[in-house]
Amino acid sequence: MIKNNTVIEFPKLEILFPSNETPGKVDHNRVIDHIQSVELGTTSGLPDLSGPPKGSGTIPHKSGYTSKGAQYSFVENLNASDAEAVLLSTLFAQAVADQRHSSRNSAEWYDEYMHWLTLQGWVSSNSTFRQLNNSHTSFEIKNALLSVLQIAIGPGTRFDVMRSLFSTLQADQGSNEYNLFEDKQKTNNGGGFQIGTVGRDSGDHIVMPSIFSAYTCQVRHHNFLWWHWSSESINFYGAFNTMILVRSQWETVKADVQEKLGDLAKKEIGTVGPLHA
Repeated sequence: MIKNNTVIEFPKLEILFPSNETPGKVDHNRVIDHIQSVELGTTSGLPDLSGPPKGSGTIPHKSGYTSKGAQYSFVENLNASDAEAVLLSTLFAQAVADQRHSSRNSAEWYDEYMHWLTLQGWVSSNSTFRQLNNSHTSFEIKNALLSVLQIAIGPGTRFDVMRSLFSTLQADQGSNEYNLFEDKQKTNNGGGFQIGTVGRDSGDHIVMPSIFSAYTCQVRHHNFLWWHWSSESINFYGAFNTMILVRSQWETVKADVQEKLGDLAKKEIGTVGPLHA
């Protein structure tokens, strides 16, 4: 169970950094073998989306996506292959964690999720879950998340586009795109999900400031992001993290991840937008 001050760790794994090799030198063969041991999908294929298109071009500026209990906003005209890297790598990590752990609001689920993100090339410092609901108050999860995000990344386009993604989903509750997020994050006594805003830094690296969230509740509610919760009825935790994707590592494992995802990549990613800032 997630509790206050639970630490999310991005481990330097033995499979990535063998002790008899120079730190930072990746054993690609061992990583690929590890990914090939996973069984998830049944048929091979990439998502058929209006963006990102397969192979070339750019995704729409200020666009949004939902994926298996996650929301992502893209704030720049990213190369389609970079956007695909974000969506498929995170979906794969979520799918493996879901397969191996029944509860998304558990520390074990997040450890598994971080493990598979690391193997695919995501790097970050550790971060810590903090309780986001105060006692004896009523609140909306959406507002709590936006408050954390605004403090972490400041005002500007990134924050405005993520706020637009929330508003677009709220106006279109019941859509397939919303249900991909809502239904996939639930567990018996709560849930767990991620939101991220994706762009590039000055060095042209893919950077994703993210909030990892988990909650336990007495009664589950549909459209939980906009439900007015009392603090007595829910314990809600969040951890902010900025992640960077190492493209070279992703390119090494991409084909195997695509094969293992199979038809999940078509079923579990939805397009939202266009978004406005």
